[in-house]
Amino acid sequence: MGQTFTGLLKAVRTRAASAGGTGQAPAAPALLRLCGDHLAALAAAGPIEDAGTTRLVASLGTLTTACTPGAEGLFDAVLRAGRDALQAGGQDRARFALALAVEATGMRERSKGAWRLRGQALDALGRRDEAVRMYERHLTLQQDEAAAHEVTRRIETLRELGALLDGAAALVPDPEDAARLRALHDAPADRARTGFA
Repeated sequence: MGQTFTGLLKAVRTRAASAGGTGQAPAAPALLRLCGDHLAALAAAGPIEDAGTTRLVASLGTLTTACTPGAEGLFDAVLRAGRDALQAGGQDRARFALALAVEATGMRERSKGAWRLRGQALDALGRRDEAVRMYERHLTLQQDEAAAHEVTRRIETLRELGALLDGAAALVPDPEDAARLRALHDAPADRARTGFA
């Protein structure tokens, strides 16, 4: 996997350096830079040993290929890479997924999938109020009530979480502890779990 990974990183850097030629999607240079930066961070982290990261690297290969002039499927490759980044887990990957989602919503402003991915990335980063706004944007575009059910439930859960944390904070006598408790609403999940330790 090491040689394949190094080859992919070199290919991404080469394409990013020559990006902007005719026939290439306007978002391609930015996407190539994002992929290159993320691949470089993965390479610096050492050997890839988990299946989620392996899937993400494969998605990045597909995405960089889709950035080639004349290639098709760029938008779908962006969404797939964003979903794979979120599934691989971690804050760096959630930030990467958010960057991809921002590019995706710029490419297709009326894409349900792009707005949902943006909400999921913000949610993973603990930016729950922003996530709710992105999820609501997704719902304005979603025509299928059955498909919207999961997102509607997530919005309700995030709002309920905020209300419960506010209620719990009101019961805490120390203002600093109450503020820390309220701050958990906008904390990434891994930090929120250790907030009570």
